[in-house]
Amino acid sequence: MSLEVGIHAMHSLGISHGDIKLENVLPTSDQKPKLIDFGSATFHRCRVDALEAETNVAPGDYGTPAYLPPEVFTSLEYDRAKADLWALGVLAYVLFAGRMPWKLASLRDSRWREVLGIEVADSHWCVAPKSIVTHAICTSEMAQVVGEVPETIRDTIARWLEIDPAYRSHSS
Repeated sequence: MSLEVGIHAMHSLGISHGDIKLENVLPTSDQKPKLIDFGSATFHRCRVDALEAETNVAPGDYGTPAYLPPEVFTSLEYDRAKADLWALGVLAYVLFAGRMPWKLASLRDSRWREVLGIEVADSHWCVAPKSIVTHAICTSEMAQVVGEVPETIRDTIARWLEIDPAYRSHSS
C-alpha cells in the first residue's frame, strides 16, 4: 500500500498523476513500488467542452482507456484525484487477478457494462434495474481471488472502485 501513500501525498498537494497503470509502476532496488511517467500530471479538477457518447475524455493526453473511471464518460467536469483512485483500484485488480477486469473502459465492453450495471436493449444503452454496486471487484470470477485477499485490502480496493466518485476515497 506504499504506492497509495505516495499518491495520497501527491493529491494533498493538489496534483493528480493522470495515468496510473501497471506499466507506470516500477520496483526500486529494495522492491518498493515507484510511480513514473508524470507526463499527464495536472491539477485535480478538469472540465471538458462537450459530452460525446463514450469518447468524453479530458483535453490533452489523460489516462489509459482501460483505467479510466465512469465519470470521464458521463460528466463535463470531474475530479482527477478521484480518477487516480479508480485507476489505482484497477491496478490492484490486475495485481491480484493477473489480468485486466475489462478490455476497455467503454460501453462496447460487456465486462465494463456489467460493473456499471448497464445493459443493451434494442441497440440503446440503458441502466438496468440492478441493486446498487458497492464493490466493483466482487464479480463471480473474482470471488476466488478476493477470498484470499485480506478483508482490509478488499475494502480498500472496493473504496477505490466505487462507481460514484463522491464515495471513492483513500484508505484511512
